[in-house]
Amino acid sequence: MSLGHWSVSTSPYPEIGSGAGKGNPTVETLNKIGEVFGLELGCVPRAPHAAREGSAADV
Repeated sequence: MSLGHWSVSTSPYPEIGSGAGKGNPTVETLNKIGEVFGLELGCVPRAPHAAREGSAADV
């Protein structure tokens, strides 16, 4: 008696990891991950260069 092929995902969101190893994540993928934490991807204006000097962004 054969039960066929069964697959079990260890991820609660298997569709998010389906593109693993195939490049950078899409905005849609990042928003799916952020949704779990109540976040969404967006853009924030950069501070003038003088205010950023010495910050990690300049490294």
